[in-house]
Amino acid sequence: MGTFLKKLTVKAKSLNSRTIAVSALCLALASVMTGITFATNAVYIQDGKDVKLVYTTDNDINHVLASQGIAIGEKDEIDFTGFNKNEGTVTIKRAFDVSVSADGEIQSVPMTEGTVADVLAKAGVEVGENDLLNVSLDEQVHQGTEIVINRVEYRTVKKTVEVPFKTKEKQSVLFRRGITSLLIPGEEGKMVSTMIETVIDGKVVSTELKEKKVTQNPITQVMLVGSCPQTPVSKLTPPDSLTLDTKGVPASYKQVYNGRATAYSARQGAGTASGRRAKVGHVAVNPKIIPYGSKLYIATPDNSYVYGYAIAADTGGALMSGKAVVDLFFNSYEESCQFGVKNVNVYVLK
Repeated sequence: MGTFLKKLTVKAKSLNSRTIAVSALCLALASVMTGITFATNAVYIQDGKDVKLVYTTDNDINHVLASQGIAIGEKDEIDFTGFNKNEGTVTIKRAFDVSVSADGEIQSVPMTEGTVADVLAKAGVEVGENDLLNVSLDEQVHQGTEIVINRVEYRTVKKTVEVPFKTKEKQSVLFRRGITSLLIPGEEGKMVSTMIETVIDGKVVSTELKEKKVTQNPITQVMLVGSCPQTPVSKLTPPDSLTLDTKGVPASYKQVYNGRATAYSARQGAGTASGRRAKVGHVAVNPKIIPYGSKLYIATPDNSYVYGYAIAADTGGALMSGKAVVDLFFNSYEESCQFGVKNVNVYVLK
């Protein structure tokens, strides 16, 4: 009997230990189940590359983040659309500065995402049609993005410059060789050059010539260069065709007459046989040989004396009788006496 009671006592103790263990397990399971029951919302927190799952009964996402020790900067953005079937995702967009350099200023623009165009819009900076941009407008920005805008302007510039005149020499039998005289003064012309300047950030970097236009033509200067071996007596203006060779002979003529030349004078402005007025350069001839109005050049054969360019305008007895080939007019009787009589060549010009 005593042995039976001892066995019964040991069995009872074994049953009590199992009951206590089961009870403890039930209490632990109840505790876990109770925790899940209270944590009704599952929140996925994405912060950059990090993703964290949090169970919470709090619907205020800011409280949730604070409870997890997640700090949100002033410029950071939180993207949370709410819970759907007790689940939600919150995305934290961390702000970063994008450098914008334009118009001599540099400003930092905080961004969490977006394109270059978005940054410029936020910064209030416009890009002109001709401006240079170091990145494309549709490029996504990121930490370290630097935007540089160079302002480009095309300016039309007109510049007036002087066009130098040319100098032309014209031989003249009115002057002795080595003597020059200004006939027509030269005048500089004007030319307007139109140029396109490329200006970047206020500095001219290139200039392109677009057009040159002469607005005022220069006037050629004409210098009379003496070609006569001696200073001619006659001051009549010869035709342009009258030029002399190196020997002082007309380069072109129809006929030449050699003979005695006499001299005479008369009242200034007196009439002549041809109706022309008497003056130096109007000479007397035999009109049957040299018609009135003929253009002449008269000089001694050795060019030691040059009467010069003359016009047949008068006649006289010595000329008609053949005692002289030409009678030269002078302004005064004294000058005619000084001339006396000389042997000359009378060139009838073409």
